[in-house]
Amino acid sequence: MLVSMPFGTVERPSLALGLLKAHCSRLGVPCDVRYLNLEFAQLIGLADYDWLSSDVPYTAFAGEWLFAEALYGSRPSDDASYIEAVLRAEWRLADRDLARLLKLRSYAIPFLASIHRSATWWDTE
Repeated sequence: MLVSMPFGTVERPSLALGLLKAHCSRLGVPCDVRYLNLEFAQLIGLADYDWLSSDVPYTAFAGEWLFAEALYGSRPSDDASYIEAVLRAEWRLADRDLARLLKLRSYAIPFLASIHRSATWWDTE
């Protein structure tokens, strides 16, 4: 399974994943592609997805931060440091933008749990 995770573009399919799938097929390796970026965009709404993937500076790594708690667990002091040092001080995001990011972050863990529950898309054998 090849996966396009958030925050890949929603305007077109991934050329890289398409090429990898074609290569796997030529080698006789069964392969499929799943666009989880589209599923996440549908969950949070296209306007918020586009805002985060286009308007928030990519070097702020806000998209990665949305999913960090799912990987590392709750780390309130690290989150506060990131918000203050990166989002506020370096990128000067307004309070309304920070609130928007926090709202979007609340979708990450339930989204991943939902994807995990739909585990028919992966073969564990």
